[in-house]
Amino acid sequence: MDNLFTIIGYHHVTEFLLPISKKLYISVADFEKEMDLLVGQGIEFKGLKEVQNYKPSTQKSLQTVLTFDDGYSNFYHHAFPILRRYQLPAVLYVITEELGQPDYCTREMVKEMHKKGIEIGAHTLNHFKLSTLTQEEQWKEIYNSKRLLEELIDDEVTSFCYPYGDYDETTVKLVQKAGFHNAVTTEIGLNHHQKCDWFRLARVASEADDTKKRIIYKAVNGVYLPNTNL
Repeated sequence: MDNLFTIIGYHHVTEFLLPISKKLYISVADFEKEMDLLVGQGIEFKGLKEVQNYKPSTQKSLQTVLTFDDGYSNFYHHAFPILRRYQLPAVLYVITEELGQPDYCTREMVKEMHKKGIEIGAHTLNHFKLSTLTQEEQWKEIYNSKRLLEELIDDEVTSFCYPYGDYDETTVKLVQKAGFHNAVTTEIGLNHHQKCDWFRLARVASEADDTKKRIIYKAVNGVYLPNTNL
């Protein structure tokens, strides 16, 4: 039987929506409603470490992973308390050089969240488009982000997120060489546990104007609902 998992990507969870990309922002109220809806649907949530270590069963299964890009401080202030309330795991991808900068998490926030169950992933040092860099520059961005985060949280960092969803074959090889176990993209779709490419994991973006049907459809199918009127 198929053992499947979907990955949903978020960026900002804010008190007020800004007139920017709907794929980058969701209000606190809508985020909490979304979590409440998915929990009520019986969705099984896992972190990526848990999913990758999952023992495939003979029965069909579906798991959902929540991911948050960039390490914004609004994750700590708004999303993290909601996730704690619902006892939901999540992966936070941190841009290492942004730690402590305005609007980003501090080192202390990251350490606290890791201790309380948030999986910390690497999102490079500076969020450059990796395919535009030399191999040496890519290696520095990839390897050093992992090393610095591991020093910070005193734990292994196993998941990587390609900035802008941008990568080439060299990037993938360097991510593997650096010691990561998996990497997420911006390509949509279902991930099949037994046959997925763990370094090109599919992920669908949350959108600010998602309806209940769209939210559930994404969690179950890993893609956008075809009829945008629903």
